[in-house]
Amino acid sequence: TTVSMSQQHQEQHQQQQQQQPQQQQHQQQQVESMLQPPPPAMPALTEESLQMTTTSDEMNPSIEPLQPIPPTNNIHQPKPTLYGHLHMAKTAGTTLNGLMATKYNRICGNKGFTNELRAWYIIDNGIFESTNYATDCDWISPELPHEFWNVLDHVDREVEMHVPCRDPIAHLMSVVNHEKRVFNCNAPNLRAELRPFVLYVKGRFDYDILSSKSNFALKCFDYSKYEEYVTFMGQFLTPFVATTAEEEKTAEYIFRPTNKPRSRENECIWKNEALMGEVKNYLIENFDYYNYCHRCIGTQDDLFVGM
Repeated sequence: TTVSMSQQHQEQHQQQQQQQPQQQQHQQQQVESMLQPPPPAMPALTEESLQMTTTSDEMNPSIEPLQPIPPTNNIHQPKPTLYGHLHMAKTAGTTLNGLMATKYNRICGNKGFTNELRAWYIIDNGIFESTNYATDCDWISPELPHEFWNVLDHVDREVEMHVPCRDPIAHLMSVVNHEKRVFNCNAPNLRAELRPFVLYVKGRFDYDILSSKSNFALKCFDYSKYEEYVTFMGQFLTPFVATTAEEEKTAEYIFRPTNKPRSRENECIWKNEALMGEVKNYLIENFDYYNYCHRCIGTQDDLFVGM
């Protein structure tokens, strides 16, 4: 009996030793889980997210996507110039794309085509990717990295790109809010603190590449004048006229905010002029988008200069 009990103790000891690594791993996972911040409602900003950013309120997974309808943009002859809109995150790009799609023909964008404003439908059916931009569009708004524009290098049309510009600090704080984060004004490493919030800026605009294209011209405008921009483009584009009740219904743009309301009172940077100046200078000196806008607004390349 003594030997039997000793064997049982040995077997139990061996089982405990075998289970111990698993228990330690489970405990470690629990600790790591506790240390992790709660998952954000929106996906974190990553290099991959530059490919496309569609908020959950623009998707409609409960509705089975239909098959793509034949494009109607080709019923009008293309204009001599193809107008490109740089869809920079947090510069009212989704709203602008939607408004343009309700007003004009031959509008092509990730967030809206002429007479088609369902972003989920456009994405699920690959409508934007399957479009012949050179022949079917007069205004294009890709929410994609700057490499996308290479497809228009050799088209037999001039391309005029319109860049919406926003104050660097205001833009930064809007991105921080979009990511549901808090900017740390006391961070020991300013560059490291800024890094997660400039991926869009770095990925979607490269001045040397875009300005070197022989058929490209760059123009800028104050992003807050997006309604004036829609009216301004009427002199270059063909108006969209609804011919059916269904088209009239489709052409009604409904604004869907992608950011929660924010207040400057809750953002420390506005209370520190020295830090605000340091951050602004750093952004302008190190990122093409901010640098270009800083040099362009108020010049002859500003669409609204003198207006």
